[in-house]
Amino acid sequence: MYIFTQKKRPSVFIVLAVVLIGLAALIGLAADTAQTETAQTKKAQGGTFLFGEPNYKSEDLGIRLEFPQEWKDRYTVQADKELLRVYSSKVQKVFPEAGLLFTLRRQVGEQITEEDVAQSPVPEKIALQGNGFTYLICLPSDVQYPVDQEELSREYQELAADVSDISETLSLYGKNRPAASHEGFQIVGTAFFTMEISEDWSLSPREGEPGYWDLLKKGKVIGSIFLTLYNDDPDSLKQGASGAGNFYVEDFTDEQTQRSARTELFAKNGKSEEAKVISETFSFVNGPYNVFDLQRDAQQYLESGGQLIFGKIKEFVVVGDKPASVRVKYFGLVTGGDAAAEPNGFLIKDYWKWRTHKLSAGCRVLPLTAPDYTRFGLYEMPLVEDFMKAYPDHLSGYYDFILNSQGEVQIIVQHYIP
Repeated sequence: MYIFTQKKRPSVFIVLAVVLIGLAALIGLAADTAQTETAQTKKAQGGTFLFGEPNYKSEDLGIRLEFPQEWKDRYTVQADKELLRVYSSKVQKVFPEAGLLFTLRRQVGEQITEEDVAQSPVPEKIALQGNGFTYLICLPSDVQYPVDQEELSREYQELAADVSDISETLSLYGKNRPAASHEGFQIVGTAFFTMEISEDWSLSPREGEPGYWDLLKKGKVIGSIFLTLYNDDPDSLKQGASGAGNFYVEDFTDEQTQRSARTELFAKNGKSEEAKVISETFSFVNGPYNVFDLQRDAQQYLESGGQLIFGKIKEFVVVGDKPASVRVKYFGLVTGGDAAAEPNGFLIKDYWKWRTHKLSAGCRVLPLTAPDYTRFGLYEMPLVEDFMKAYPDHLSGYYDFILNSQGEVQIIVQHYIP
């Protein structure tokens, strides 16, 4: 990393001294020098400070920030191509590991949402999006100044009070974009993946369908990409049909993150150069834990000696102020035979059986969400105590209770019944 600090302007007292001793030639030289130095900028790797102005510019990061005039000589910036940190100079001088005011982090992709960022264990928010990047601002989560030293505490707190306003001044600078490896292509990304698509294509989230994005060409949908259950379908390439005609499907799986996604392109695009580049460049990133991860974990519990019970919640048994167990009314899903003739292709059989199961620590519920309660929310996975409050009609639904190998309920998944 590189540290940048501001320099002061040439002292006017030097010029006055020259005037007093009558050296006219030196007066002109000093004036020319002062004018040139004031106009020029101090350049260094990672960024540029403007003399006499409170602005910070970085072509590497592709951003510009404006600091208050009152911050002059009171802050220090450390920056590289992906990260910028701003410190209180006075605090950092005495305590080199402290004084951090805020961090600005750059991530590839403009399809990262506030909901994605809200899942982060550290407090971040989106400050800016553009030129193929999302810029995230993060405040320190621990105390960055000595609370027992009044002068340094006051200095840090005065600067920290301006951080929110400073973040509002962030703007794009230059035309630095993520570098695509194929000519005529651009890198696009979400919180979960990046890939290269043609420069005349775009990626847009599908409204009301979390984890689903449309691929468009000149505003017209030509395909889609969406998250899927891990290893749900091992086929890598196949042909199918949809209401819009033939399409080609490709599944992507990453063993490290244990995540899967699928692209669907209409036939005329499925064998194109664009589809080939998507296949070559698609890459998962370590995005936030979500509904697909929870369902993957549920399957792994079952594969590790767990059990699935289908039924209804009779009641949650609360001990102290925490739910400790759940009383389950058992039902069965009957398929085949006469049940196949039913409108939904199955029957729900009441076993007239109740049993109480202990809840594991951290048991989460995966409920169907508004507006139509036919699908899950990408991040709606409340703990049982929160679920009880947020979904007061939870006794009316059907659920899959996922038990771990110790017989404790680990995950509760609401079962959609048409």
